[in-house]
Parts: sequence; structure tokens; C-alpha cells
Amino acid sequence: MRNVTILLLALAACTRADQQASDMPDTGAPGAAALMASDVSGSWTGTTMAEGSDSVVGRWTTTQVTDSTSIVVFEGSPDTVRSRVTFEADSMIVASDPYTARALPGSPQVRFRSIGRLSAGRLVGTSTLMLAANQDSVIRRSRWEASRAP
Repeated sequence: MRNVTILLLALAACTRADQQASDMPDTGAPGAAALMASDVSGSWTGTTMAEGSDSVVGRWTTTQVTDSTSIVVFEGSPDTVRSRVTFEADSMIVASDPYTARALPGSPQVRFRSIGRLSAGRLVGTSTLMLAANQDSVIRRSRWEASRAP
């Protein structure tokens, strides 16, 4: 009986440690270099692919304006989308201001949130497009990749 009690206590301790570890933010791979604004300065051209597919759903160019802001121009759209950029560990997090998604039926006001990393000289990441008025209403999840503009 004593062995069973010790085993249960050990399992409970491991479970609490696992829960605490999963509550901590992911700071990237151990030893990964911190991503900084200077690493992604300038202009980048990219493509967005539907989640789980290689089908390209958008092409765009982004330009870093300051260390914490950028602009995005989607192919075929005259609009410039402003966004805020933050850096955490080996990742950058980009959140756009609301904009009109002319490619979607009804041209709704939307915003995107994206997370990316620098990998072999390219930026790669994932993105979520949602209605601007209700960020719980996800329109599309996608992945993207970009390379420095010439």
C-alpha cells in the first residue's frame, strides 16, 4: 500500500509540473537567437496558403516602417494595411489595423494576426483572418512565407 501511495504522489507532482510548464509561453527552441527588428528590416514579398493546402490564396508585399510598425499591400488591392509588430524570443507577432477585404464577398472589414520566424533567410509563419468587429469569428487560418524583396 505504501508503494501505491508513493507512486500516486509522484504522478500528482509530475502532473502539476506538466500543467505549470504548459501554462508558460513558448519562447521558441532552446538556444534560438532572439529575433529583432533589424533582422526583418526592409521589404519582403510573400504568399499566403490556405491551412492544410499548398493553394495560394494571396500575394503581398510588406515593408517595415519602424521597429514596431509595418505596412502590407495585397496584390490587386490599392489599399495599404497598417500593422503593429512585436518581437518575442525567436518570433515576431503582427497584428493589423482593420481593413476592407475586397477579395471576400461583401468586402467586410477584417484584421489579421500573424506569427512568424526567420528560417534559412526566409520568413515563415501562420496567420488568422477574422472579422474586425468580432475577433472570435475566424474567416480563415493560413500559413505564409516571404523572402526579401529585390
